[in-house]
Amino acid sequence: MPPPSTEAWRRLAALMGYPSAATSMNDDLHELRTWIGFGAEDEQVLRALLPHVQPHLARIADRFYQAISSSPVAHAVFVDDAQIARLHKSLQGWLVRLLQGPWDTSWADRSRHIGQMHVRVGLPERYMFAAMNLIREDLCDIAHEVDAPGSRAACRAINRVTDLELCLMTGAYHAAHEDQELRALQQVIIQHLPMTVLLLDEHGLVHAATHARGSVFSDQARVGQHYTAFLPPQLIVAADLELNIQTACASRQTQTLPHVLLPGPPARHYRMHIVPLDQGKARLLVHIEDMTDALDAQARALQAESLARIGSMAAQLAHEIRNPIAGISGTLQVIVQTMPNDDRRREILSRVQEQVHRLDHLVRDLLNYARPASLSFTDTTLSSLARESLRQAAIEAEVQVLQDASIFTDTGAVHQILVNLLQNARDAAGEGGWIGLRVGPGPDLWVMDSGPGISAAVRDELFEPFVSTKTKGTGLGLAICRRRAAEVGGLLDLYEGPLSWPEDKRRGAVFRLRLPETRGAEPGPPHSTRSNFSIR
Repeated sequence: MPPPSTEAWRRLAALMGYPSAATSMNDDLHELRTWIGFGAEDEQVLRALLPHVQPHLARIADRFYQAISSSPVAHAVFVDDAQIARLHKSLQGWLVRLLQGPWDTSWADRSRHIGQMHVRVGLPERYMFAAMNLIREDLCDIAHEVDAPGSRAACRAINRVTDLELCLMTGAYHAAHEDQELRALQQVIIQHLPMTVLLLDEHGLVHAATHARGSVFSDQARVGQHYTAFLPPQLIVAADLELNIQTACASRQTQTLPHVLLPGPPARHYRMHIVPLDQGKARLLVHIEDMTDALDAQARALQAESLARIGSMAAQLAHEIRNPIAGISGTLQVIVQTMPNDDRRREILSRVQEQVHRLDHLVRDLLNYARPASLSFTDTTLSSLARESLRQAAIEAEVQVLQDASIFTDTGAVHQILVNLLQNARDAAGEGGWIGLRVGPGPDLWVMDSGPGISAAVRDELFEPFVSTKTKGTGLGLAICRRRAAEVGGLLDLYEGPLSWPEDKRRGAVFRLRLPETRGAEPGPPHSTRSNFSIR
């Protein structure tokens, strides 16, 4: 046999169900028959064998389905015994057509359909080969029994026709299986698209949708319903959807709604396209894109840019104000010192001086918040950071070392954070209150107190500038602390989860400073000490 040409390969691919070939089915079938060697002599032999096979059709079918039932995987594709009984008869009819012909394109189409059905029911491909081998054995056994001299020619014809059948079945099987996998992949992509698409017919019924449910759809949304049952009434009204759909259908032009607002809370923003189609049942495509997150991100970016400009201006202004404040403070101090102790004006000027000090403190905090930090990273441990911060804060607190760790950080920034938190804890706990400083587990430092905690009114904005729970606070302390934590790669937050707590102490606020880049841990038995440092 001469080597196959490229054209021959294309024809074979088309016959086996692949979409690349463009020749006619008659030519394809002829090509495959030629390759296998199935000719007129084989047809005559098979037709002559058929009368001898017909008395055994039921027995062949019984053996076939007994073999299928012996495999749990193959048997699982059947629904019940009634289905197997129906397939019993179908198999006998298939055997008759296999031996009687005609082996034309209609017969080839039926063979390909069988391969496609095997994909739909989930039958693995290997069972087609095993099952066809059983058919071959039974047919060849019958051929040997009825005509010993001609049995060789009969078996050759049986092998060729069953090979032809397998080529058609497996080709269609692979094409259908690839199509099934592609459709499944497409469905996964469609179901995860960050947008909603509806395909409507001429009556406004939904024939397909990217999601059956979701934030855009109503809870009762089902394919086959009118689009008004799919979409919430607020969106239909806000988009004037009925009018826009009529306009798109009448003009055959895409209607674009750049911004559709659904008032909240929370408010949602959508962009919609209504596209006329001419695709069978799909007469209209409604594309809905949720723009809320994008618009919110844009608003946050603009706000951050605005705040950055304001912060830069505030820093410059604070720098300019600080020198006059220092001059005023010094002048007041000189004036007060020159006054007699019983001068009534001393008290008034002292109050003025207190306000000047308060303004100076505010300016200093503002500069600390706006000024970029100059960092110097060194190796240290969490426990040493905790104890030094406690010493600098000059506060009595209970230190609990659950797990120490070596870290690489800027110690000055961490000390600034912890000192501020400890001083806040002292103010919140009040006289006789309890303050805890916990080390670990992990690269975490905890500052806790037995005060009243943080009210829900300010909890979400606690770390924003100028938000304070103190009557005389500047509202920049925690904002500075969070910025310093971010500058060293850490995170400062108000912790509200479960936490072990002394039984005799009230739980107040809990702040957690999580530092990065743990170099190593030194686990050991937890210990607690009472520390009292003072600055001399």
